[in-house]
Amino acid sequence: APTTAPATAPATAPATAPATAPLSPSELPLGVRQGLPEMMMSLHFYTEDPQSRMVRINGQNLREGDSVGGGVTLEEITPDGVALGFQGYHFLAKGWTSGRFRISGRY
Repeated sequence: APTTAPATAPATAPATAPATAPLSPSELPLGVRQGLPEMMMSLHFYTEDPQSRMVRINGQNLREGDSVGGGVTLEEITPDGVALGFQGYHFLAKGWTSGRFRISGRY
């Protein structure tokens, strides 16, 4: 009797498109950047436990998933900044060292 190799499933594309890496603020389209409200982060607390992470933006203590205001969502708190969502775009605001930094449409 002839021997046959085992059948393999044809390669298929994933059911959903892979998530694209967040942009830097300067990579956002100009109109989107100009629509960003000014935000000042004065506290950044990162830990491995997402439930314990917190930032203070514009005087509000926020956790992942919270609304920052002006249509901006705090998607994730990263070790060196925050991932934000605005008008369907996802971008990283990095550079937290000590003190404050501003996130605005002037990138």
